[in-house]
Amino acid sequence: MSNPTNTTTALDLRTDKAAFEPATLTEALHVSQVLVASRLLPRSITTPEAAFAVIATGRELGLSAMQALRAIHIVEGKPTLSADLMVALVKKSEACLFFRMVESTGLLATYETHRRGEPGATRMSFSIEEAKAAGVATKDNWRKYPAAMLRARCAAALARAVYPDLVLGVYDPDELASPMGAPVVDVTPVPVAAPVVTVQPAPAAEPRRTRKAAPAPAPGPVVDAEVVEAPAVDAGLADALAAIAECSTIEAGTNVLEAARRILKPEALPTVFAALLQKASTLPEANAAAGVLINWKKEGVVIPDAQLAEMRAAYSARRDALRSEGGR
Repeated sequence: MSNPTNTTTALDLRTDKAAFEPATLTEALHVSQVLVASRLLPRSITTPEAAFAVIATGRELGLSAMQALRAIHIVEGKPTLSADLMVALVKKSEACLFFRMVESTGLLATYETHRRGEPGATRMSFSIEEAKAAGVATKDNWRKYPAAMLRARCAAALARAVYPDLVLGVYDPDELASPMGAPVVDVTPVPVAAPVVTVQPAPAAEPRRTRKAAPAPAPGPVVDAEVVEAPAVDAGLADALAAIAECSTIEAGTNVLEAARRILKPEALPTVFAALLQKASTLPEANAAAGVLINWKKEGVVIPDAQLAEMRAAYSARRDALRSEGGR
């Protein structure tokens, strides 16, 4: 796997005259048939329909057909982006002030990036010990090229954490495939010392108060009663809950929760956290979900005490339920 920092930041767009691009659905299907018949595509792309899905996914990201087929991989039936492509998409965006490698050895990789509009840079590291814990260090590529694999895993995780809107929250293929082809636990690198963004929560929205209309005249005095109208469910919260429901692992869900923390009001976070906990079927999974709260504290993220108390209570309830069910 190549070093993500060496990726050309200016992607060749579909408008490049040197690129042969299908202009219609019929042409795209025909190109897909020809390419599959050539047997020169990655082994995971075995049908014209699969090739077309990759080409269509790439078009949404501004890639040519061949760029998409080279950089987008199918794992567990889902398109995934290579680490090189994630970094290229980030560097191509005006949102990225810089994305650079700080350290690279066979034991540790560290990257940092600064997103426009944020007060400081974010730094992440990924170590060979974390790779062993994730169950990927015994794979052939990891044994032969540990430094390159650590760089790819670290760069991809940092791109997802800071630029989820650019890389769509997808994973690098290596993160979704174990040596035997089964899903493995993704270990997101823990941020290390660097200027950390402190998120100041938005003021809690006051519920709208209205007065109930008086009922029709009836014997005896009629007293107006004041009632509280619950705020409408925020569209962002609904999207976050839908994303949690689609996650196949707790680790993927924690990434959604982290993204939700950046865009939702604090009072919505306990609901997202509770949805994540419900996906935990074992105590380690519940602990992994609760680890997000610990990381927030380490990073200096400010979450109101009321919301933290709700999330801790939700964790305790889920932990106790799993213990009673025999989950380990």
